[in-house]
Amino acid sequence: MARRYRSYSTKPLPLRPPRVIYTLMRKWQVRLGLQHWGVINLYVRPFKDATAAEIKWTRDYKGASISFSHKWLVSEHTSYDDYEATVVHELCHLLFAAMDDRLERYLGLGEVFFEYGETREGMCDMISNLLIQRYKRVKK
Repeated sequence: MARRYRSYSTKPLPLRPPRVIYTLMRKWQVRLGLQHWGVINLYVRPFKDATAAEIKWTRDYKGASISFSHKWLVSEHTSYDDYEATVVHELCHLLFAAMDDRLERYLGLGEVFFEYGETREGMCDMISNLLIQRYKRVKK
């Protein structure tokens, strides 16, 4: 007779994002030359603010995890274009990961680093929008 094991963890299992997110991740990972980032885990979780997603990476720059806001994913106002823009934006952060880590070490987590974070978010938005427009133009 097979034994059944129970999990006594009170922590709920992480939800997985829709399949379209996985498809977009693989497509844009190749387009951005990020294939060497072998493991990119995707999760859904609640955020306290209006954040759609956030990314964290490993110190060896080989793995990352992206958490998507559950509320944002299930919103009736979220479209395929929103999914794509968010995925590309988060992957753009990986392009700057080493620089971010160095700046954090040099500057600490003070006001200068916080201001740089706002600038970096704007750069990732701009780059992701330009890339998406470029690939849409090429596709036509």
